[in-house]
Amino acid sequence: MYTADTVEIPVPAQVSEPVAIEPPPFEPDLSVVAQLCTRLSRVDDAREIAPLLQEVAAAIDAVGLMVWVWDTQSAALTATLQHGYPDDILAQLPKLPREARNATAAAFRTAQTCIVSGGDVASDALVVPLMTREGCVGVLAMELPQGSARIESIRALATILAAQMARVVGAVQPVSAANRRLA
Repeated sequence: MYTADTVEIPVPAQVSEPVAIEPPPFEPDLSVVAQLCTRLSRVDDAREIAPLLQEVAAAIDAVGLMVWVWDTQSAALTATLQHGYPDDILAQLPKLPREARNATAAAFRTAQTCIVSGGDVASDALVVPLMTREGCVGVLAMELPQGSARIESIRALATILAAQMARVVGAVQPVSAANRRLA
């Protein structure tokens, strides 16, 4: 029975366990990529790409990236440009023969994009061939946040950016070849 001195007490909503909220997936800004592609199309010398690598990395949310170029003298891929790693890393990287059993050599050898999933604990890798009329002249290798290499828009933009770079990257001399000339 209800009387004037009866007070209804609302029942608290059930408290659930805290839920981890994942950040929204990276969404590339196509206008930024379009402007970057325009700037890359104006590059005449592969060394002019180096200052743009930070923008390339930001456009696809890459942690770091490295451009590997085929060195005909040593018959191997040689790291020539990088962003996101210590400056001395290029000198420490070994040359990669065409037959090397890794994603970088596989992307070059097959002229196909290669994806390496980092699983639950490591970054992903995405390696895109640099294609010209003569064939594959090198690769653009990127370290991406977990799961990003499987996002179709990221792969597509990486391919577009690699295509823009390919036309001049083949002309750059690998670090080792430049050092041989100085000796």
